[in-house]
Amino acid sequence: MNPAGRCRTLWLSHHSLRYASMEERVAAAACAGLDGIGLSLRAYRRWLRDGHSDAELTDILGRHEQRLVELEALLGWAQSGEQRDRAAADEELAFHLADTFGPTYLQAIGPYDDTIDDVVEDYAALCDRASAHQLTVGIEFLPFTNIPDLTTAAGIAGRANRDNGGICVDAWHFFRGTADFDALAAIPGELIANIQINDGPLEPEDDDYLADCLTNRRCPGDGEFDLDRFMRTIAATGCTAPISIEVISTSLQEQPARAATERMVKSTRQLLDSIGTDR
Repeated sequence: MNPAGRCRTLWLSHHSLRYASMEERVAAAACAGLDGIGLSLRAYRRWLRDGHSDAELTDILGRHEQRLVELEALLGWAQSGEQRDRAAADEELAFHLADTFGPTYLQAIGPYDDTIDDVVEDYAALCDRASAHQLTVGIEFLPFTNIPDLTTAAGIAGRANRDNGGICVDAWHFFRGTADFDALAAIPGELIANIQINDGPLEPEDDDYLADCLTNRRCPGDGEFDLDRFMRTIAATGCTAPISIEVISTSLQEQPARAATERMVKSTRQLLDSIGTDR
């Protein structure tokens, strides 16, 4: 079997179904045979404000035999002032979710204030706090922040040297950023904590980077990214990280949740099958 078969746990990112109800997203993930779902901290706050409860979420997950596995995204953890205060509140919320539902992964994003030495220290401390809740903390690089690429993110995580630390490699940010395959091949496989899979055009369709990545992603195979090389390069590092399907697409989100999820999952499995996975 090709080493790509090691990367075979499939999750449904929260943002792939941003406008679906909790019931719809969990049911869609279950019908597609996925291993778990992601949840944004912001959406969870909104869920509680709308009068829902942890007991209700437990019931929904139980009825569909699904797990909450991924939380995102924590920002402000390496900043100061109001940003740091908001991060502390979000961190407390993430730890509550971890203790209640057992997710294993928390996404962290930039920017950071001060120096690279400071962000390494802040990240190490975050990992230490998260460890008490059995959470791995992955740094996601974003080209519009000062953690813009995988080399920077891996440098922070590597220097922090925490067993529950690592990076998230999102195909969109990789191809729309440096697209440095040599750097990707040099990342130790154990440092990759999460892979976010999606496709897209190589040239932006919107000059606003954030707007583009929140509307114009494609299912694997429907865009121009060399996902075959991307996944083979990751697999060759020995990475065994889960794959989170994150196709943030306006056209997909106009479809019923189940149909959209089936389309995303089918295309992802076709990609993995093409490179030798046993899924």
